[in-house]
Amino acid sequence: MNLTYLKYFLELAKIQHYGRAAELLGISQPGLSHAIAALEKELGMPLFKKDGRNIALNRFGKMLMPEAEKILSMTENCEEQFRLLRDGGGPLRIAAIRPLTTKVVPALVRDYVRQSGKQGQKFLFETRVSGEVIEELKNGSCDIGFCSMIGKEPELEMVPVQRQRMVVIVPKGHRFWCRDQVPLEETLNEPQILFSPKSGLRKKMDRFFQQVGQIPEAVCEAEEHDVILELVSLGFGVAVMPELVTGREKDIRAIPISSPKWENVYYLARRKNDFRSRLEEEFFAFCREWAQE
Repeated sequence: MNLTYLKYFLELAKIQHYGRAAELLGISQPGLSHAIAALEKELGMPLFKKDGRNIALNRFGKMLMPEAEKILSMTENCEEQFRLLRDGGGPLRIAAIRPLTTKVVPALVRDYVRQSGKQGQKFLFETRVSGEVIEELKNGSCDIGFCSMIGKEPELEMVPVQRQRMVVIVPKGHRFWCRDQVPLEETLNEPQILFSPKSGLRKKMDRFFQQVGQIPEAVCEAEEHDVILELVSLGFGVAVMPELVTGREKDIRAIPISSPKWENVYYLARRKNDFRSRLEEEFFAFCREWAQE
């Protein structure tokens, strides 16, 4: 159904005169007559009846009028939503792993809003593991992601945003507690809490341990950093992981791994070769500049 013809129909229904309606629409009277005739032909019934020198809606026209109003209203709303997205007024969907959602990403959004002056801008946050962030980026469920790199992702543009040294997390009173650093090999004698295979860090941690010739058996596995930290604090074992600001320094301690040298890298990511709103372009550029500095 031609949306322009529906618009003409509603204007004619309101004015009830072909000449005046055509003038208000900015088209010729024959052009308006042709549009209404085409609409009536498509529907298979007349929509107007003569009323003296004017015209009026018949019962079929009265049935069509509320439906036409709904259709045009939905169309206008859809166009407005996409205009907002195109111009950067729609929400920006951000998916990030938990180590970055607690401090880094909220701080980046705050600083971007302050710098750009977009206090009313809407941001939608989701906390995911790295594999889920990457999948949501590829299927279009989010616009920008913060995650670890699990493997080669030719569909994504990935920019390093944070580098972290490796540490061993120990509970209070552990024999490592007063040490300034610990070699990775020395941790192999301890019960280990590892990231689960679903975590983007698991493969990295396995490669790290392979440098000393052994991947330890796990006494516990968990996807989330917070769960692992809780298990350490309860005495289940120690955990080797990238250094985090935990806010729990009273009952656990992060001790740098002296050797081998290794660092974990977190990435800012988005889809390649895809349409991007002005907001997405600006925020991505802001985050990339922050990372470079």
